[in-house]
Amino acid sequence: MLKDDVEDASTRGNKKFGDKCESTTECGFAGSFCDPKKHTCQCTVDLPATNHIDKCGKKRQVNETCFFSEQCEAMTEQTECRDGRCICLFEMNPFFKPDGSVECRAPINKPIEPEKYIDPAMIGVLVAMAVMFIIICVVLRLFSK
Repeated sequence: MLKDDVEDASTRGNKKFGDKCESTTECGFAGSFCDPKKHTCQCTVDLPATNHIDKCGKKRQVNETCFFSEQCEAMTEQTECRDGRCICLFEMNPFFKPDGSVECRAPINKPIEPEKYIDPAMIGVLVAMAVMFIIICVVLRLFSK
C-alpha cells in the first residue's frame, strides 16, 4: 500500500485521468478505475481529490498530511501541499470556524503609527522667531512716540 491507503498501480496500463478506457487495468495510476458509463479513467469514490493527471487521494484539511495540492484545495480554497502538509497560500493564516471548516485569511496588520519626535532645530527656529517678534514690538513702541 502507498500513501492514503492507495494500491500500487505499477502493473497496470499507462492511461491518465480522463483518458478513454475499456477496463480498470488500463488506468495507470493508484486509486483509479475505468468508469463503465463514461469509459474514462476516474478516481474512486473514497479518493475524490485529483490533480487531473495521475493522482487520486483523500481530501485534506489545513495542517493535515498530503502529497499533492489538490487534496488541500478540495477542502479549503487558497491552500497548497507544502512539505507534506496542507497550508494556506500567500502567507495567509488559517481561521477555524465554529462549524469545523477552515478559511484562509490575510493577516490583519495594525497601521504603523509614526514616532512622536521633536526636532531640536525646529525649537531653535521657533525661539529665534519669538525673540525677533519681541524685538520688533519693542522697536515699534520706541519709534511710535
